[in-house]
Amino acid sequence: MHSVKRYVALASAFLICGLAGCGNRSDPQKTAEALTQAVYADDLVTAVGSFDAQTQPSLNRGDLGRLSDLLHGYGDYRSLSQLSGDANTGQYTYSAAFTRGTVIVLMRLDADGKVGAYRIRPVGTPAASVGMPRG
Repeated sequence: MHSVKRYVALASAFLICGLAGCGNRSDPQKTAEALTQAVYADDLVTAVGSFDAQTQPSLNRGDLGRLSDLLHGYGDYRSLSQLSGDANTGQYTYSAAFTRGTVIVLMRLDADGKVGAYRIRPVGTPAASVGMPRG
């Protein structure tokens, strides 16, 4: 439980500054989907390439890796569903489904369709894995 809390704190520190890019404001769902997949895949090149110029220098592989590990603790990534959205404020909330649980994705887009903030909030503890241990 402590490691989940630690990962959430690291994820918040890494992502609270904001991720940018990954699409345009006209399709927040695609933006959130692409960014969530990049984080899950620990794809630093795609993630950093999605950030605005002032955010890019603050991103690093270690923080992204820890957040990716947190998401992998919830199993295989399945889908992203919008829970709420406000085009006027650019704030959107999604539920990201995994095979062993769900996380909430909070995202804010700026006027240019760039992600100004992206946070992940776990919902409970991932269900126990069944079968062989992950290697």
